Amino acid sequence: ALHPRASNLLSSHFSSRSIEIPKQRVYDLCYRSAITTQCVAQLAFAKLWAATVSSLDVVFGHVVSGRNVAGAEDIVGPVLVCAYISMIL
Repeated sequence: ALHPRASNLLSSHFSSRSIEIPKQRVYDLCYRSAITTQCVAQLAFAKLWAATVSSLDVVFGHVVSGRNVAGAEDIVGPVLVCAYISMIL
């Protein structure tokens, strides 16, 4: 369930904005900061979500494969793990 403020914001209007950031700038930032591009993407999403819900404290999930756990080869069907990410901006 969405936070009531988020639900109201998302249902009342929609906007779109596209920005272009050269890949090399992102790679350089990651190299200097010793982080991955995934970290940069998660921070960008956190900032977007924080602006949407008018809160500096945000939590969202990131679905990853769970096939690297012991015994996963014996399971029939998808094995997924949801890693929750919490940020205070």
